[in-house]
Amino acid sequence: MDFVCPVSVFLPARKAPAKGKPDRVLSRSKSLDQPMPSGAERNVGTGEGKPSLSDRKSSTGSGAKSSASSSGSSKKKPDPKVEMVVEKRKRDSVFTLFPSVQWKPTVEENVQLPVQYCDWMESFSCDGRFTARYDLLPMELILKIFKQINASDRLAASETCRRWFEAAHYYEPFQRRMYFNFDRIEFNDEDGPIKYFSNPIRTYPYLTFTFVEFTKHSDFWLNNGMYIRELTLRCCLIRKKKFITIMKNLPMLERLELMQCDELFKHWTLDYSTDEPMFPFTLPHLKHLSLAACDYYNEYHFERFIEAAPALESIDVSNCFINLYLARRMTMISRVMRLVSKNRNIMKALNISDIPCFDDVAWHLLAEMNGLYLTHFTVTYTDRIPLKDPGILKFFSVQTRLTHLDLTSSIGVNDVCLQLIVESCPLLQVLKLRRCWLLSDEGVQDLHTLKHLRVLDVSSCERISDYGMRVGIIGKRARPVDEAYFSLLSTLSDYTMYYLVLMFKNLQVLDLDSNATITDTSLQYLCCYSQELRNLNLQSCAKGKPQHHITASHPHCHCQGGSSK
Repeated sequence: MDFVCPVSVFLPARKAPAKGKPDRVLSRSKSLDQPMPSGAERNVGTGEGKPSLSDRKSSTGSGAKSSASSSGSSKKKPDPKVEMVVEKRKRDSVFTLFPSVQWKPTVEENVQLPVQYCDWMESFSCDGRFTARYDLLPMELILKIFKQINASDRLAASETCRRWFEAAHYYEPFQRRMYFNFDRIEFNDEDGPIKYFSNPIRTYPYLTFTFVEFTKHSDFWLNNGMYIRELTLRCCLIRKKKFITIMKNLPMLERLELMQCDELFKHWTLDYSTDEPMFPFTLPHLKHLSLAACDYYNEYHFERFIEAAPALESIDVSNCFINLYLARRMTMISRVMRLVSKNRNIMKALNISDIPCFDDVAWHLLAEMNGLYLTHFTVTYTDRIPLKDPGILKFFSVQTRLTHLDLTSSIGVNDVCLQLIVESCPLLQVLKLRRCWLLSDEGVQDLHTLKHLRVLDVSSCERISDYGMRVGIIGKRARPVDEAYFSLLSTLSDYTMYYLVLMFKNLQVLDLDSNATITDTSLQYLCCYSQELRNLNLQSCAKGKPQHHITASHPHCHCQGGSSK
C-alpha cells in the first residue's frame, strides 16, 4: 500500500516596503524545494548594504567572508567591482529525503481500505462485541470436553458443526465405543437405512447385524470394507456366495462373530476329494473368531476357516456341537484343541462353555501345551473331579497369568479347586462363580487376598453363609471392587452389608436379587457410604407383606423394587 503524506507550506504575509526604500528580496525561498540564495545575491538590486539576520547566521556558520554593513545610521554601499564569491549551499528538500514515498497534493481524501480478519478474529464484530465461536476451539480442547460426556450426548453434540462431527467420529477411542446395529432389515442399497450408509461421510468400523437378510447386491462393502474392524452376524440369513463377497472386501478385519448362522454352513458343501479352496480369501489381521451356537459346520469347515486366519488369538466355540452325535462331538473338540496347540504362543482367550463331552482328558491336553498362557478363559465343567491326577488342578497350576475366569454353572468345581485358583492366579480381575453349588465357606475363605479383583459373582452359591461372606469374600481390607453379584444368597445380614459398603468403596454395580433378608438398615448403609453406586438390583427383596415396596433414595441408583409373597 502506498503511503500518502500531505504537505502544506504556509508562508508569512509580505509587508509593504517603506517609502523611499526599494523593495527587498525575501530572505527565504517561497518553496521548500527551491535553494536558498546567498548573501551577495540577496543584496544585489537593493538600496541597503545591511544583510538580513539569516544572512549573518549563514555567513558565520559557513566561515565565508562577506562585507559587513554598518549600523542603520551609517550607510555604506558595496563596491560593484568587488564580486563576492560565496559558495552556494543547496538545501535538501523534504521531497528528496524520502524518495520511495509517493507525494500527493494536500487535498484531503477519505481513504477506505477493506479490513481482512484472521480466523481467530472472526468472533469479534466491528462494534467491539464478542460472539462465542465454539467451532473454532482447538481440537485438543474439544476432545478433552467430549471425554467428559457419555456416548449419547457426544453423538448429539456432533450434529452441531463439521468440526465437532470430526472430533466425535474420527477420534479412535470414541470410535471404539460406538457400534451400529442393524436389526430386522433387508440389506440392499435401494431401501433405507442402508441407502443412507452406502456413500458415507464417515467410517463405520464396528457393525452388528441381527436378523438381517443378505440376499441382494450392495456396494456398501466395496465402499466401506477397508475401514471395518469388527463384524457381528447374529441369526442372519446369508449364503456362501454373499458371505465370500463380503469377506473379500474386509482386508483389515480384526474380529468376526458368526452366531447362530446355521443357514451359512447348512448348504455349504465341500468336495473332500479335491483341493477346492473353500475360502478364496485371507484374513491376515483377524484376531478373534466366534462360531457360538453354530451346529452345522463340520471339521472341514473349521479347518479351512482357520487356515484363512493364521493370526488368531481368541476363539469362541461356546454352545456348539449340541445336536451332533457323540463321535462328531469328540472330533470337533479335537479340532479345537489342535487349533489351540497350533497357535499356543499367541493364543490369549478361549471360550468353550456349554460344550458337551469336555472331560478330564481335555483338561490334560490344555495343561500339557507348553507355551500356552491364557489371559481369558471361560469354561463349563459339569463332571466330577477325579481323585487321581485331576486335569483341572494341573491346568490351573500352570495358567498363572489369568485375568478373566468364568466358571459359570461349573457344578464340578469344589473348594479345593477354588483354593488352588486363588493361590495360583493372583492377577485375577474378573471371577465368575455363578451356580457353582459345591462351593462353601472353606473355598471362599481366601478370596479377599486377590488384590486386583474388580468383578465378583457368587450368585446362587447357597452353601456360602453370612460368615463366609463377611470373613472370606469381603475381608477387613478395603479393595477397589467395581461390580458385585450376590443374588439368591438368603443369609446376608445387616452386619455383612455394613462391612460390604465399607470395604468396597468404589462399588458401582450391586446385585441383591431375591435376598429376602435385606432390610431398610442395609439400604441406609448403601445410601450413606456407596457414593459411586450406579446400578442397584433389589428385585424380589421385599420382606414381609406382599404390598411392601422397596425403593432406594440414592440419587445415582436405578433400583428395581419388588415384593415377594
